[in-house]
Amino acid sequence: MGVALALASLPVLAQSASSSTPQLFISTSFTASETYYDTQRARGYSGGEFVTELTPAVRISGRLGPVEGSFDYSLSALHYSEGSQANGIVSNARNGLNTAFTITPLDNFAFIDVRAGITQQSLTPFGEQSVPGSSRPNSNLTEVYEVSVSPYVRGSVSGLAEYTARLRAASTNAQNSVSSDSTTVDASFALNSTGGGVLGWGLSASRQRVDYRATGTTGTGRVDATIRGSPSPDLQLTANVGRETTDVVGGVKRTYDVHGFGARWTPSERTNVDFKTDQRYFGRSWNLGLGYRTARTVWRYSNVKDAIDGGGPSGVGRPLTLYDLYFNQFASVMPDPVQRERLVLDYLRSIGANPGASVGGGFLVETKTLQNRQDLSFAYQGQRASFNLLAYSNDNRAIDKTTNQATGDPVVTRGYLGTLSYRLTPVSSLSLTGNQTKTLSNQSNSGNDLKSVSLNWSSQPSRRTTVSAGAGHTVFDREVDGYRESFVRASISLQF
Repeated sequence: MGVALALASLPVLAQSASSSTPQLFISTSFTASETYYDTQRARGYSGGEFVTELTPAVRISGRLGPVEGSFDYSLSALHYSEGSQANGIVSNARNGLNTAFTITPLDNFAFIDVRAGITQQSLTPFGEQSVPGSSRPNSNLTEVYEVSVSPYVRGSVSGLAEYTARLRAASTNAQNSVSSDSTTVDASFALNSTGGGVLGWGLSASRQRVDYRATGTTGTGRVDATIRGSPSPDLQLTANVGRETTDVVGGVKRTYDVHGFGARWTPSERTNVDFKTDQRYFGRSWNLGLGYRTARTVWRYSNVKDAIDGGGPSGVGRPLTLYDLYFNQFASVMPDPVQRERLVLDYLRSIGANPGASVGGGFLVETKTLQNRQDLSFAYQGQRASFNLLAYSNDNRAIDKTTNQATGDPVVTRGYLGTLSYRLTPVSSLSLTGNQTKTLSNQSNSGNDLKSVSLNWSSQPSRRTTVSAGAGHTVFDREVDGYRESFVRASISLQF
């Protein structure tokens, strides 16, 4: 859906990003915005307030010797006119980081993947919620720092099989909370047959240890044998059996049988279906993905159920950000990841959006959790108008350390993010965005419902200058407290 928006609203930007990329691209930018919030609360501060936000940023991307990837960092300093929270760069600084690069010390053999990010996430889904990218004060938001380093080697064995051996260390830390901090160390090895025959095979082994600062350490190990078959060119089938050992239950190691199957069906270049399921120590896991596209539409659906470990930039439990959302959607237009990253970041900045803003009900967890997440996205691209929509449902349940089942109070969040955009001129556009995030009540907590709508105009009067103006309204309903809020915003962004 981001593809439709970018191509319909900012064709000049897309053409620029699709041109030849220099070996190393370095840019700096400065964005200044002024927002007026008129807030009416059931309790606490109410009234009008100006928020000034100044954001310098630097972006480095490309290839330089054995290093390929990108580094994008921004620092926002906020000032609140009415003192609804303490002012100052230290207390009101918001960091944004999205970096990913690969080092290749030995061509076609040894590699090192490095990932790091700083995002804004909710401490609890039952607390106060804000619109993604909002500069309003919210004590339930905190900065989350994630970093992972993963060296690995890959090669072949006499041309009959290919192997990959990987180590990974990852850490997640929240600024205002220690309960969700975690450190992960894992190792894996996979050996797979080569060749395009009808039958194939694979062997894999992995070991993971996660240290939760609040709840202790858990470890999981697994070995699998897999058989693959291709009865036709557009259909691939897999079946696997194995064993899994874990000490999630009361710190006592237990071993479980693992078995599963999967299929990938690609009847055409525009259609794909992927499915994988396993019977594991906590029950049934699955991963279903459906994709279909036409000349003007893109449809995608995913349904994933698996155990999450509470962090890590590549973990299944990582909350979806605006950057993630548009990076995935731009894949068909811009296959090269370096050029695609430039296109996504330039587009988000042009509409005044924070790439690290979380969407899709992300929040911090502090123990092994069973997550079932569903996402449905749709995009339509017309000559000048486009429409995109992401709808999601996210069900999280802690895996009980006594019964080894997903028990306790479920945490269920649902919502959508949709944008209707119209290209006014080759360099300006108008967009209408609607957003809802709803957390359902359970036995221990009352739910909440955040709804918002905003209208934004943006233009690029010159190649290095972007200006935008917008207005919106937000309604947050909660049993204990809530608020109604309207805002108007203007911003200018300069690239150097």
